[in-house]
Amino acid sequence: MDVTLKQTFIADLAFILSEDLYVLYEMDGRFENEGEPKVDRYAVKFFYDGGVELSESLAENYNNNISRKR
Repeated sequence: MDVTLKQTFIADLAFILSEDLYVLYEMDGRFENEGEPKVDRYAVKFFYDGGVELSESLAENYNNNISRKR
């Protein structure tokens, strides 16, 4: 998923649900991790109050394509 294209949708969804939403790497949310996804290893976290946080590895590679408030 290209989070930069879906950022507004995901942020709006987090707001509507009043829940933080996590975009995980595939292996952290599938197969043996389906029952307990590794949310602490998220790629991007969308806070229900509108903030966005990138994982450290992604933050190093993106040039402000995703707005960050935290």
